[in-house]
Amino acid sequence: MDTVLKQYINALCSMNEDDFTRDIIKPLFESMGYDKVDFNGGAYERGRDLIAQRRIPPKKENYVVYVQSKKVGDIQNTSKAAKLSTLLHQLRQCCLGKLTDAEGNKVLPNEVYLACPEPISDRLIEEIKDQLFGMPLKVYPYDGPKIIQDIKEYKPELLSILSNIEDKITAHQILAPSNKELLAALKSTTNQKIDDFYSDLSFFVGSFDSNLLMHLDILSIQKDIEIHEDNWANFKKDIEKISSKHSLYFLTNGFLLLKKALKAINKILNHLRIKF
Repeated sequence: MDTVLKQYINALCSMNEDDFTRDIIKPLFESMGYDKVDFNGGAYERGRDLIAQRRIPPKKENYVVYVQSKKVGDIQNTSKAAKLSTLLHQLRQCCLGKLTDAEGNKVLPNEVYLACPEPISDRLIEEIKDQLFGMPLKVYPYDGPKIIQDIKEYKPELLSILSNIEDKITAHQILAPSNKELLAALKSTTNQKIDDFYSDLSFFVGSFDSNLLMHLDILSIQKDIEIHEDNWANFKKDIEKISSKHSLYFLTNGFLLLKKALKAINKILNHLRIKF
């Protein structure tokens, strides 16, 4: 599984089941041509977290799909888990539950899907198939990788929900630099880290700090900076850190040597109790 796909699936898994159904599955089914898509989560769902309907020409018969959304990460490898029993009960409700259409007719669904953010294991698929043997409908797995594939094809704007700004910056590698001098000046590397970038999220969204920065008047003051001897070690450490990270060298060897010399002279004078 490639890195970007893994990031998207991790984002799906971090959502709660209702948000996963309402914010991802519902708009995805709408983009795939379903005329009416209803989020049906809650205490009275009867196994149907989502009900999608569309008219199929030429007869324009109502085609109904039920979707049961479930995180299955903790029941992938066991047939005795309580969650699996609950899931099977909900899927049976999907397979047997009738829907009252606009004309008042009771209709059975045409398809039932189990939508989950994780990849569904073959073992779980076989377990569901065996436990639901004899049901009038087959339950189709609709897992994370397939959902991401359909999002890219039918509703790519949903990907923005599944990626944060750090993912967008670090997920892309520079494979073939065309201007080495420019990239070197920008400190571009193939192994990018978020700390290497100057701008943070607040810069992109226009926060108060960023707005202040854009309209800030800078006043340059030229005068000597007096650093007390007790603060010199911390001051030197901070300056060297800035110099190494940004290649801005505020101190020179000559200056450092002068400082050491002055410090030595000052110690001698203090020893002789002479004020410098």
